[in-house]
Amino acid sequence: MRYAVVFLVALLTACSEIGPYIQLDDNATPADTVAVDTTQSRVVLLEIFTGASCPNCPKGRQIADNLMGTYAGRLQVVEIHQGPLAHPAQQGDPDLRTTDGDELAAYLGPPPYWPVGAVDRRAYQTSPGVWQTLVDRNLWSSLVAAAVDSPLKVALGAQASFDEASRKLKVDVGVRFLRSVEEALHLTVMLVEDSIVAAQLDGVTLITDYVHHDVLRDILTPFSGTPVTGNRQAGTSWYWSVADYVLPPDWNARHCRVVVLVARSGGSYEVLQSHQIKLLP
Repeated sequence: MRYAVVFLVALLTACSEIGPYIQLDDNATPADTVAVDTTQSRVVLLEIFTGASCPNCPKGRQIADNLMGTYAGRLQVVEIHQGPLAHPAQQGDPDLRTTDGDELAAYLGPPPYWPVGAVDRRAYQTSPGVWQTLVDRNLWSSLVAAAVDSPLKVALGAQASFDEASRKLKVDVGVRFLRSVEEALHLTVMLVEDSIVAAQLDGVTLITDYVHHDVLRDILTPFSGTPVTGNRQAGTSWYWSVADYVLPPDWNARHCRVVVLVARSGGSYEVLQSHQIKLLP
């Protein structure tokens, strides 16, 4: 996790009562720059633990692609390269593993095998008396179908500002409470890169020009998220920002996006809503 300046701002009431704001290098606050669409639909998050040297992982990706076609705009996927099969499948390829990915695997799992996925980070009863957050790929379709129309308690908005010369990134996030939420919540902000060409083992075949999608590159908050403060009552808003994050030179900014999620913390990791924005048009 690499970032320079993080700050939190809470809107305490629906009457736009704004908490303390840490001034950066302009006069705009997140409340000025982030639009939160309160009519947005529920967006389900599918996090897949995968690896370039995992022979069964392309089968999981195909399921994810089919689901994204079925639930266009209602499902987003993050692939987390992690575990003993996540090393590059071919010498010279980029290493897609991250420390954040390892920590996230321990937080939600650990994974019993690969690929395995979390659907909105809910715990599901996979057999009598057995509850799992990381579930087999054969369950993803039914679980996504059940989650996509679940009630929406929070709406999310985000604004990214990326300077191509300095490669500095600033992200503002807004959380709007559509219903009152009593339990503790955490905000997680990820950086994901698409269209990375690197070898992938598919069964016994090595595909040297495989295109990896939705790859976790970094988590800008702590891997478990940062606490959402304030009273969390219906009609209130809360804001978070990070500035001066420098994108590594080997990442393609035009293929990168920010993935935002708000989830329960403590006893349950259930994601209430997720959202994404591109770094560049």
